[in-house]
Amino acid sequence: MLTDSTKLSYVIKKTKGVHNKFKQNIVDRFETKHPYNLDLDNSLKKKIIFDHLVKRLPQRGTITFRSLINVYVLDLLFTYRGWRHLRNLPVHGQRTWSNGKTARKLNILLKSLKIGKATKIYGNLPQSEIYTALMAERVNFMWKQQWKNDWIQAKDALLSSKSPKKIMRIDLYSLAKGNVMTPRKFNKLSKKKKQAVNKNHFTLGFEAGFTRILLRELFQIRGQVTSRKRSPVILHKIDPFSRRRKKKKKKKKKKKKNENIKKKKKKKKKKKKKKKKEEKKKKKKKKKKLLGISYK
Repeated sequence: MLTDSTKLSYVIKKTKGVHNKFKQNIVDRFETKHPYNLDLDNSLKKKIIFDHLVKRLPQRGTITFRSLINVYVLDLLFTYRGWRHLRNLPVHGQRTWSNGKTARKLNILLKSLKIGKATKIYGNLPQSEIYTALMAERVNFMWKQQWKNDWIQAKDALLSSKSPKKIMRIDLYSLAKGNVMTPRKFNKLSKKKKQAVNKNHFTLGFEAGFTRILLRELFQIRGQVTSRKRSPVILHKIDPFSRRRKKKKKKKKKKKKNENIKKKKKKKKKKKKKKKKEEKKKKKKKKKKLLGISYK
């Protein structure tokens, strides 16, 4: 039994197969300030940490269950292997351009488990949208832990943005893919690239649990049939050449309209000419008849 005076480092040293690196990763994961002198005076903190470890560590059971728990521990410690499992990609350095179809089919354990838990939080939304929100939450947390200065700068830029709320949009799709734009990265870009970047789209600097609030608003907007509100969340891929395509489509429609109008005008002119010719023929016939009567 554990008492209040027990330390996390002492408990982890006694467990078999666990080393100092594992201990440090667990301490960082639970955001404790003093890793080597962690007195568990608070019973609630003790219960949360040890219950989480006991439930998730490998136990006796089926092979799939044990492999899932092993993968879950990798994800819990924020390792690169866990990241690859979560994105159902090959883990041991294989290329993905021309390979990796089997890995995408088989590395589904962690992804399906995460999506199953996330549906209880986010609600009855499509699985693709839930997965993007989940990955965006994870990437945001990773940036907060590993590149804290960039995360703080992005947060300050978000809070001090002059764009109104109607125009401001949060790009969860690019955040989930890891395509993050920070102020430091923005300053290094050239003038043309700075002009291409959409300043009203934000991808970083959010607190934990921000996706839950955003998706709840989106769910409410979708529920209202008559609402014309535009959601500030981007969950799907945006085509950069969509505006050009729209302009081309508009030009094509205008050309078609003009061509149809010209065709109609030509048809009307032909009809008028036909009518005039028919009228002339009728007049000539009448004259001939009249002339024939006069000669008699």
